[in-house]
Amino acid sequence: MVSEKLNQAVHLIKSGNKLDALPILKEIVQIDPNNENAWLWLYSCVDKVEQKKYCLHQALRINPNNKNARAAVEKLENQKTENITATDYKQKKGDAPKRDPKYASNRRNIQAIIMLIVFSITLLVVGGIYILTSKTSAISLPVPFPVPTATMSIESKYANSVDPIIGDLRLWQSEWDDFLSLLVEPTDWWAGEGKDGMSRIEILVSLYSGLTAGALEAGDNGEVLFPPLNDLVEPSIKLSNDGRKILNVINVTTPVFEIESSQTQIIQCIKVRNAFTDAIKSSIPSRTPHDFGSGSTENCDVFEAAVEKLINFVNTHKSK
Repeated sequence: MVSEKLNQAVHLIKSGNKLDALPILKEIVQIDPNNENAWLWLYSCVDKVEQKKYCLHQALRINPNNKNARAAVEKLENQKTENITATDYKQKKGDAPKRDPKYASNRRNIQAIIMLIVFSITLLVVGGIYILTSKTSAISLPVPFPVPTATMSIESKYANSVDPIIGDLRLWQSEWDDFLSLLVEPTDWWAGEGKDGMSRIEILVSLYSGLTAGALEAGDNGEVLFPPLNDLVEPSIKLSNDGRKILNVINVTTPVFEIESSQTQIIQCIKVRNAFTDAIKSSIPSRTPHDFGSGSTENCDVFEAAVEKLINFVNTHKSK
């Protein structure tokens, strides 16, 4: 994303549109203060000398061997010295009486001040170059616009990328619990006198193991014979779709070591449950037998704990 924004800013600058490129470059150096190229392009967009010098010094902080940036700093310093000298020359050529002792005294005072300023600037430049070369500390210059001093930690980056789906994950977890309750709820199908009927999961197992094949043949259509199963289709479709949306986000994030195991457990469990709901939503309407396997809905024993660990990690590390 940073590289795309930088390419956009460079294109604007080369097209002569520095004004639109300026806010893009400021945003880039706020996100990535160690982006040498962004500082150099920002130097070409700002107008004030102090801002230009600041950008160049930041580039030199990142890469002290950047000869172009160092040459540009020296050029800015030389221009400032030349401007001061030119001002002094104009003062010498002014209309003040050359033979007036007060004028001569003032001129000497001005020259002394100029020499002091030049000496101070030279001392600052030499000291700055020494600090950059030794890498013992950063240059302390007036900041023309806010720039962060530290980049976001990898923990915060991960937490911010996962945070948008935490609410969806909680809702999906709750809807799965409701779906399980629907599966094991007794129905009036094959109910005996004084006894509850078979649960939906029992009907599924019997249907797809062939135990009710005779009943299917005797009826006109499956919708009449197995109405309790129709209640499973709509929630199966929703669980499958919502589960995939969560996976689309969490699958593309790279977790830190602390949370890696929990993320893997969550992904695996959602895939297992999605396989189950996919089979239900396709097989029930068509009454097509499907082998659900033994214990296919019981492979997520650690899911609850993994979700809690993920949520606690996100809440702790996400940027406020």
